[in-house]
Amino acid sequence: MSDWDNPADPAERRYFRGTQRFIDRSDDEYNGDLVVDLWGTQTMEGQVYRYVDVLDGGSEAITLSSAAHVRALGQALIAAADEIDEMTSRDPVGRRRPELTTKD
Repeated sequence: MSDWDNPADPAERRYFRGTQRFIDRSDDEYNGDLVVDLWGTQTMEGQVYRYVDVLDGGSEAITLSSAAHVRALGQALIAAADEIDEMTSRDPVGRRRPELTTKD
């Protein structure tokens, strides 16, 4: 957690960072890696605000402000991955695009 820059200012906030997670997309020639970044602020009164940013190529793509929103996004992404797997399982073997199939 950072120090207070100006403790005399009642509107002052200090910042903290959590763990940064990386999603390697080196197998995707059109898109860079994703970064999931946990961070937040604390006010002088003790209020804490936490955020999760999903960054695409270093620029902010999504900011989520609650654990429930992060979990909902995770569940939606898992459901989409399951649907891709289901669709791929019905593709004729000769027509599958290997770069779009999931790897275990």
